[in-house]
Amino acid sequence: MKKNDDLTLEIGDLVVYPIYGVGEIEDFDTYNVDGSTQDFILINFKQDKMKLRIPKDKASNSGLRKLSNKNRLSKALEV
Repeated sequence: MKKNDDLTLEIGDLVVYPIYGVGEIEDFDTYNVDGSTQDFILINFKQDKMKLRIPKDKASNSGLRKLSNKNRLSKALEV
């Protein structure tokens, strides 16, 4: 079963990535990997002074998600 690719990200969005925690989307770029073009997301983890580049097509399956906002948290607490 494939996850829904409804993850819409923009530069500046705060995201949560498993293991590394909260980071900020810094850029979207494209590289040639093994003869094919692949899109990547560059995430900056300022607290750890680290940057991570992950393939865009694997972002949802990797556990990457947007940081919850107040509305989503309030709704979760009501439930």
